[in-house]
Amino acid sequence: MSFFSLFTTHHEELSLILDIGSGSVGASVVFFNEPHRPKILYTVRKDISISEKAEPKKILDGMMIQLKNVLLDISEIHKNINTIPILKSGRIRKVHCLLSSPWYVSMTKTLKLENAESITFSKKLVDDILKKEEIDFEKSIFSNSSNLNSPEKKSFILERKIIQAKLNGYETTDPYSQKARIVEVSIFIAIALQTVVADIENAVHRIIGLRKTNFNSFPFATYSAVRDIFSDDKNFAFMDVSSEVTDLTIVKNGAIIEAVSFPVGKNTLVRDVMEALGVPAEIAVSYLKMHSEKVAGGNLRGAIDMVINGTEKKWENAFSTALTELSHGLSGISKIF
Repeated sequence: MSFFSLFTTHHEELSLILDIGSGSVGASVVFFNEPHRPKILYTVRKDISISEKAEPKKILDGMMIQLKNVLLDISEIHKNINTIPILKSGRIRKVHCLLSSPWYVSMTKTLKLENAESITFSKKLVDDILKKEEIDFEKSIFSNSSNLNSPEKKSFILERKIIQAKLNGYETTDPYSQKARIVEVSIFIAIALQTVVADIENAVHRIIGLRKTNFNSFPFATYSAVRDIFSDDKNFAFMDVSSEVTDLTIVKNGAIIEAVSFPVGKNTLVRDVMEALGVPAEIAVSYLKMHSEKVAGGNLRGAIDMVINGTEKKWENAFSTALTELSHGLSGISKIF
């Protein structure tokens, strides 16, 4: 298995994979042909404009603009390039969309059921557990809303999965129909706003022509990839430092046990340069590029160095605070990806 196991098909097929984050939107057209490895045919990525402040509405509007631009580019490229002549039809058949922060929220939890007598691990047992946790999670997210029935507060389930099961203390990959007195399950639930998902699906339908888009959260896709590629590593963490947010996910004994986020990312540095030097976003990005390429003049280099040092401390402080929210910090973690 691999990262692409989330998307595999049992015949030749073209799929479009979207990667939607806080700072950019990317798309790849991928040719699946099992048992061969998937082949990435072409990719497009466009940055979301950086606003002076990280305002959710502006980020959402910028994301939708660049999503449409990316889809238009993919449509035009795909229309004009016959990359797979052996296919009976060169049409894109499936669309898969990975959502990064801030477009989803997730929770992890380990539940332990102890019974006087053995019970059967069944689909109904799993469904009952997941449904209850899903309802509780949604209530906790929207608890401060005055109108839980408003369209803006409707959720879309990205994942609702049991990622590990133990029966009488022993992990098993095939727990169904087995009996045990002690059942322990680790669950992962990720949700997005229904309005955001609908906007993405509508854009895909209008430009690509497919009504159905399959959605996953970026952490679950990353977890699946790392778990499958580094199968001997059972205790690890992975981090995604995106444009607006940093996400940290902890995996122990092969299961996601905790995740934490904090609102400091790459755009934080850009905004710090904007504020310190009184320049717009485009100039700040240009200054940072000049600094990284070591072509910035002495005064500019010194000013950028000071900003970078301040932003590094800001990120480090936020990271340290985030670690205190984890039950055991990074204790027992052997690798960070």
